[in-house]
Amino acid sequence: MGSEEKAQKRATSPKQRAYAEAIVSGRFSSHVAAWRTVYGTGKATPKTERSEASKALKRPGMAPLLESLRRAAERDQARGRAATRRYVERSLYAEAENRDDGSAATRLRALELLGKWSQMWVERSEVAVHAGLLPQNEADTMAEIESILGRLGKPEAQPGPATAQSDPEKSLPPEKA
Repeated sequence: MGSEEKAQKRATSPKQRAYAEAIVSGRFSSHVAAWRTVYGTGKATPKTERSEASKALKRPGMAPLLESLRRAAERDQARGRAATRRYVERSLYAEAENRDDGSAATRLRALELLGKWSQMWVERSEVAVHAGLLPQNEADTMAEIESILGRLGKPEAQPGPATAQSDPEKSLPPEKA
């Protein structure tokens, strides 16, 4: 235990430490519920409980204590995940090498899982975007479309309603003879 933690222990009472541990444990839905469990409610109203829980959080030494307890909890979680990962890896290696008791299908599955775990079969694709190749405005976009249509041997794009001809007779279909 570092000197910082020792100083925090001296600055907080056992109940305050229990309150901080209750908050960090995540077993309670709120800091008020943690306060109620540690300090007891007696005949306090919910308003009083909220007020007292907030006051307890603001006491000197509580913020650093909570932070150190959270860091310790995160370290413990990380150690637990790492230990689980090592256990699974060792078990899969043992299963893959077990030629006496295990079936070939079990060994193959263990090898497959080890391969996935080591990312041997991860599909990777690279997408390259060249900013100079993309049209920058509407005129460039229309020019690109017309160019593509021209290469395909299709007629150019028809004018839209905003650029339609104003002479109604020119826009009529030809008469049948």
